[in-house]
Amino acid sequence: MPLAERAEDGSIKTAKLREAELRISPDHVVSATIRLPTAASKYVEQVVEHRLDQLTPWRPENALFGFAVVDDKDEQTEIRIVATSRELVAGLTHRMADAGLRPVALGTAPLGTPIDIDLLRGKTHRPGENRRRIIGRTAIAILVLASVSWMASGWFSTRSETRLTTLQADTAIARQALIADTASGRDELADQLLSTKRPEAAVFVLLDQLAATIPDTTYLDRLEVGPAELRLVGSSTDASSLPEIIQSNLLLIDVSFAAAVVRQDNGRDRFEITAKRPETGPAQ
Repeated sequence: MPLAERAEDGSIKTAKLREAELRISPDHVVSATIRLPTAASKYVEQVVEHRLDQLTPWRPENALFGFAVVDDKDEQTEIRIVATSRELVAGLTHRMADAGLRPVALGTAPLGTPIDIDLLRGKTHRPGENRRRIIGRTAIAILVLASVSWMASGWFSTRSETRLTTLQADTAIARQALIADTASGRDELADQLLSTKRPEAAVFVLLDQLAATIPDTTYLDRLEVGPAELRLVGSSTDASSLPEIIQSNLLLIDVSFAAAVVRQDNGRDRFEITAKRPETGPAQ
């Protein structure tokens, strides 16, 4: 139907067409053929959208495309793709809109023949379509990243739990071995710790007893306390009685002079006495 027709009075009146098919020159499109497994043929649109930047000279958001199956055999589907620029189509549709027309199909087929590949695919371009497509792709990307992050978190969590379980098992084994050693009397460290709590082995107890035992007229210049022996060096007004006094009042054995007693000019005796400490075995 023509866009306008002449009335009987010679005036021009516009035909009230609301929908029309838009034909463009084949020079304004690019075409390509791809092959997909037949099982994936229902995802053709997604595959084509993903490969638009490789199949056309335009950015994916600036391309308008259509497709059709041209061959389907041997479990392979051959698909022909036709694409053009959205900017070009937008200019044409605006001119049609000025004439009160809205395109319902877009193709390169000559007038009088059906359009084999519709670049509109049954819908006209609406403002915001690109934005929705970008938002949709972004949402998919976020979901993929979230899934990867969740799986990574789960992996690290599982690994940490495994390490914790192993550590707890090792600790339990060590604890059981310690208990077994202690029960069998082979825990030497525990025996040594217990022995240091006995009065005869405690150094501070020995010093207190020594200070209370030796006469007030006896002064010590040096005191050496070893694990098995005690050595006292000093002076006294009556050094000869010291070994008996010490052995009688302290838990020491074999108390004797380690060197000869020397009388000093001030009348005091210079002495050196040694004594053995009792064996510090386990407390009974």
